[in-house]
Amino acid sequence: MSLIGSFFDAGARAASLPLRGTTALIDAGREAERRTRAELSAAAGRMALDALDAVLAGDAIDRVLERIEAAGVAQRIAERIIEDGIAEQIVTLLLESEELWVLVDEIARSPSVTEAITHQSAGFVDQITDTVRDRSRDADTWVQSTARRFARRRKNGETPKLTPLPETKQP
Repeated sequence: MSLIGSFFDAGARAASLPLRGTTALIDAGREAERRTRAELSAAAGRMALDALDAVLAGDAIDRVLERIEAAGVAQRIAERIIEDGIAEQIVTLLLESEELWVLVDEIARSPSVTEAITHQSAGFVDQITDTVRDRSRDADTWVQSTARRFARRRKNGETPKLTPLPETKQP
């Protein structure tokens, strides 16, 4: 290589030295920024969770819910859920789920439900018994009065007329 070429190469290397240093500094700065962003993001996440815990521990949720209710937001949400068919979809999903029917079976077997059914059945049986008793009493009264009329008219030589059963009151 010629002397001028060597000087040129040395000059180019010397001139690019600050550029290489600047590139290294930029790369180091980018890496530091990336690490800082990651740490800040993690810290922000922890701060958000801490803030949420503080909100949940206090009565802030109740105050927020009261404001939502007062503004009619809950009503609008409910109307929208019904209008958009979301409620119907939820009911369909529930009815198709095995868990719902397991829950229904558990409730049906519970002592309080069994007792309530027994109590209601006993009440229904009492109601039927009362109705049958009333109708039987009405039929007995009709048979007795008809028999007496037959007996009286036969003594007097008349032909007895049959009268229809009285109307029974429906429960």
